[in-house]
Amino acid sequence: MESVWRDLRFAARALCKSPGFTLVAVFTLAIGIGSSSAIFSVVDAVLIETPPYRDPDRLVLLWHRMLGLGTERARISGPDVVEFESAAASFEGFAFTNGTVDLVLEDQGAEEHARVGLVTPDFFSVLGVDPVAGRTFLPDEALLSPGALQDTAFTPPPSALVLSHALWQRRFGGDPGAIGRVIRLSGAPMTVVGVLPPEFELLLPPGVGLAREADAWTPLRVPLASFRRAEGLRDQDSDNTGAVIGRLAPGVTLERARAEMEAIAARQRGEVPYYRNADMRIQLAPIQDDAVRHARPALLALLGAVGFVLLIACLNIANLLLARGTKRQAEMALRSTLGASRARLVRQVLTEGGLLATLGAICGILIAIWGVDLLLAIGPRDLPGVGEVGVNGAVLAFTLASTAAAAVLFSVAPAWALAWRTKAETLKEAGPRGGGGRRGRLRRGFVVTEIALSIALLVGAGLMFRSFARLQRVDLGFEPAGLLTFQVTLPGASIGGPGARAAFMSRLEGGVRRVPGVRSVGLVGGLPLSGVVFTQPYGLEGSSEAGWSRNEANFRVVTAEYFQAMGTRLLSGRLFTAAENVIEDERVVIVDAKLARRVSPEGSAVGRRIGVPLDGDPVWATIVGVVEDVPFQDLRRAGRETIYAPYRQEASRTVTMAVRVDGAPAGLIPAIRRAASELETDTPIPLHGFRSMEEYVGHALAPTRFALALLSLFAGLALVLAIVGLFGVISYAVSQNTREFGVRMALGANAKQVLRQVLFGGLALAGLGGALGLLLALATSRALSTLLFGVTGTDALTYAVVVLVLVGVAGLACWVPARRAASLEPAVALRHE
Repeated sequence: MESVWRDLRFAARALCKSPGFTLVAVFTLAIGIGSSSAIFSVVDAVLIETPPYRDPDRLVLLWHRMLGLGTERARISGPDVVEFESAAASFEGFAFTNGTVDLVLEDQGAEEHARVGLVTPDFFSVLGVDPVAGRTFLPDEALLSPGALQDTAFTPPPSALVLSHALWQRRFGGDPGAIGRVIRLSGAPMTVVGVLPPEFELLLPPGVGLAREADAWTPLRVPLASFRRAEGLRDQDSDNTGAVIGRLAPGVTLERARAEMEAIAARQRGEVPYYRNADMRIQLAPIQDDAVRHARPALLALLGAVGFVLLIACLNIANLLLARGTKRQAEMALRSTLGASRARLVRQVLTEGGLLATLGAICGILIAIWGVDLLLAIGPRDLPGVGEVGVNGAVLAFTLASTAAAAVLFSVAPAWALAWRTKAETLKEAGPRGGGGRRGRLRRGFVVTEIALSIALLVGAGLMFRSFARLQRVDLGFEPAGLLTFQVTLPGASIGGPGARAAFMSRLEGGVRRVPGVRSVGLVGGLPLSGVVFTQPYGLEGSSEAGWSRNEANFRVVTAEYFQAMGTRLLSGRLFTAAENVIEDERVVIVDAKLARRVSPEGSAVGRRIGVPLDGDPVWATIVGVVEDVPFQDLRRAGRETIYAPYRQEASRTVTMAVRVDGAPAGLIPAIRRAASELETDTPIPLHGFRSMEEYVGHALAPTRFALALLSLFAGLALVLAIVGLFGVISYAVSQNTREFGVRMALGANAKQVLRQVLFGGLALAGLGGALGLLLALATSRALSTLLFGVTGTDALTYAVVVLVLVGVAGLACWVPARRAASLEPAVALRHE
């Protein structure tokens, strides 16, 4: 220990004597270690951290996979869950949620918007979530018979309500006395029975039309057996379908459960025509794997990219240590002559490397803390577990492992070079012309590797840039600028049937339209890119029932002015009239251009009829207009065809208002709230979720923008480090060969020849590294394939631009030392020591 302590003190003194070298090395390491630790913090929270459930490895998500429709994750209907519970022996239990409803929470005279999740009573027991206060739901709690709900004289008892930890703190101040309190949600009384832990999060993948977050949870009031299942021409109502979470029985493998569910699916295909025609399968996946599947490729690609940056940083420091070792040859020669063994000298080099790595890690942790805040600011909002991202014990352990690996990586080359040198060689190379040979080859090899890694990162960043540019040019079918949106949820107690709801919505639209600065107002059942999924089968004239089952379209109810508000162009026919908003005279629909081509491939679709299911019977509607295509689910995929119906024909309780305004959309929010409050209603109507349409588009672009920003940052850092390394190698070579240049120039070589020799030597290294980098990029571009849009991993333009960038920056890095060599005076060069 005393010997180790002496080595540490000597290493500290040696680093203090070279403050420039020490600062550059520590800063380079801090960037590499800090950025890798920040990225790992996200990877750990999203991909590695255990979900906050009991035995989460036994939880699986179940979805319908409709092969005939090309649908990967279709929600499952209530009766199917009942059949699973009776027929699937591989499972201990099933939990079901069919989404959330937006309500007004009323308590002691105060009101606020609340999003309430609807679940089966055993939902939290299946997940294995224990409350921090009170209890969760009891078996069969609050379940009512379907007949009771139809009895107008029946007054249902208050339902149970479990609060999220955030709502408990925000609304009740964390008061334990909130348990047992009766509050009202849009007029309906509910009893608070428990509070969930702060870390609770429902793990669901995006794009399934179900919210992962809720302010509170309440049990479904009717048994799942009473839900309607899609059979024949019946519509698969989104209120009757949802996400299913199954808990495997102890000792049951996922493969066994999949085999059992496939047998159940085969039986259902034989019994349910819709399932048979859609070629239904039941898909099972571990809950965490399924919830983060969309994020895994991007996060692993970013972790690999930052690993490249850390490796380049280590190679750069190894180069610095090799150059510094050349300058310390006299010291090493003297120590060797005085009796220091080869192992003693190697240990000293490794000790200096370890001290450098430690200093770099300390600074790297500070950079990681700042980097985590930056990642949370620019990252997508739909990453499960993102709230747990931070510098925790796992991240510190990763930082420690990275530090140890870095210390070995950049110390082993100088130590190896020293270990292979004999004492006579050490004394011989301690002269003024030492430092070539093996060390020179190592340094050049390091630079070639750095350039290759940086070029691979540049290609990845270039491909992401091209993808992002293509995504921004996608034809949205609407104009997001100047468009304000908000959600409206109508309570059932105060506003009754479809006619009353349509009349109220017409009044609300009129009130908002009168607000100064509002140009047009429209209503839609589910806004594009909002995550709302509502689809229906449809039929063409003359098609069979099987043909209906193989057709699936987005189904949206809208009011007459919706398309003007959105800026969606009418291609042919007409839009809905104001009367069709409130009066159902005849069934009419508007379709998008994609469906119009399906209905009438060679002529106009206007005037043709299309069938939609309603309560088990086919209902035929006349197409009165065709509008341009709009991507409802995702900018990356063409998506389904779309059918638009007048709001009166469905009259959903939860809708979205689209308001076209002059000026900044946010400035009109108070006036719109006042206009809604002036409408006479028995129960407050919650207006919530005010967002500009540009925010929805930005959210759709967020994953690609996130990956592009980080890959560009890492590629830029890598290129700078690689070019600095190239500059250092060429500059060092010039300084070591100054006498040679003097001799050549004294014998008649001119400045241009010296310039050309140095410049070509540096460009040869850059060219070799670039060629290897392009090959590496071709090999690794497959990892980015799921992130790319509109380009391939072999995009010629991207590779050409990267080559041009390499030639430019490498030429600049080599030009400066080459000019210095060419400007040497022969007499001065010959006297150089």
